[in-house]
Amino acid sequence: MIKVISEETRESIKKLFIDADSSIQIISPFLSIKTAELLSSVLKKKKDIECTVITRIYLKDLLEGVNSTKAISILLSSGVKVYSLQGLHAKLYMFDEETVIIGSANFTMAGISKNFELSILTDESCVIEKASLIFDDLLSHCIDNAGIVDEELLETVEADYSDAYRNRQKDSGFSTIKMYGAERMNKGIQIKSLDWKSTDCQIEDKDPVFDLFSDVKKHTIFNHNVWVKFEGKSENRQPGNELPSLTQVDFEGSKRYILNFRNRPRGIQDDDAIFIVSLTNDSNEKPTTRIVGRGKARTFINRCIVKPDWIKQYPWMDYYKYFCEVYDVQLLNLERMNCIPLSQVYDVLDKRTYTSTIDKEEVKNMAQCQCRRSHIQMTLDAKTYIDEEINKLADKYGFIEDIEKRTV
Repeated sequence: MIKVISEETRESIKKLFIDADSSIQIISPFLSIKTAELLSSVLKKKKDIECTVITRIYLKDLLEGVNSTKAISILLSSGVKVYSLQGLHAKLYMFDEETVIIGSANFTMAGISKNFELSILTDESCVIEKASLIFDDLLSHCIDNAGIVDEELLETVEADYSDAYRNRQKDSGFSTIKMYGAERMNKGIQIKSLDWKSTDCQIEDKDPVFDLFSDVKKHTIFNHNVWVKFEGKSENRQPGNELPSLTQVDFEGSKRYILNFRNRPRGIQDDDAIFIVSLTNDSNEKPTTRIVGRGKARTFINRCIVKPDWIKQYPWMDYYKYFCEVYDVQLLNLERMNCIPLSQVYDVLDKRTYTSTIDKEEVKNMAQCQCRRSHIQMTLDAKTYIDEEINKLADKYGFIEDIEKRTV
């Protein structure tokens, strides 16, 4: 029997879990808590089943949330033997060495339930025999090359993760390629690579395929700091029933949008991400802080003092004498009071909102962190969450096309 499965991956795996009598063998680079719990629940009812999982443990995967040490811990607590192999990309599920699933689906909820995956389910003896030999080969390699995963290794990984997470949130350019477990298994690959010639897949400049790919922009990870900039004063809040606005000035021969500061805007650097937060009132005239838009910073180091003619146009700049330019501005086409509450970010991320709070055991009042602050550095988690929330509102209400001048 050979069957192609896609949408029914989860149901097929669950049924095979339940029907298994002696062994379950899984190869999956990524694991999730939910799938680990699913397997654990089966093993509690069928204690005689021997279960083995070969995965990979990369610090980068953990930071990106595509793998989970907690999932591995659940498996170990359920008696599953877990091994880690660097360079692993294959996905395989084998039951009693009688039925096998080979395909694209990782052992995660996304892999078996949400993503569109394509796999082959079969009980053909020739396939089972070959799959079993490959599994045993990988397993032996892991055992012989420090690929056994236990609680002691997990403690080391989790400690490294905690350090890396803090560093990554404080410096968004931080990255790591640290890996754990057996080194990649290159049996057969190295020999083949000797026959590979650099000209075998060379694209000539005149090739139309080259032109097609030369214009494709590569995806890059955001590698700048993230800030929240507060606009307005607690005693002089911006009108909640009006659209957001920014100050526009004549600077170096062109119109520029700027953000003003009482003191020199230390820490902010060119191209840093800035979320603009308005100190305003809600519909009940109660004080609130709302995220009204976003942009990127351009700083002028020793030239960040406002110009005399700006003060004539905006007298309040005599108090807010420092500035940075903000470009690529997007302000929500929505009254300030209806924009994103900053308290909503606190509710979701809590101490993971600001880089100054992620190391603390507990933060009793996140709102106090912003007290009398013109700007605070945020985490990458906060940037991801706020960007998603802004995009949701923008899909419905759009952004302001002509940003009005500030009138405070």
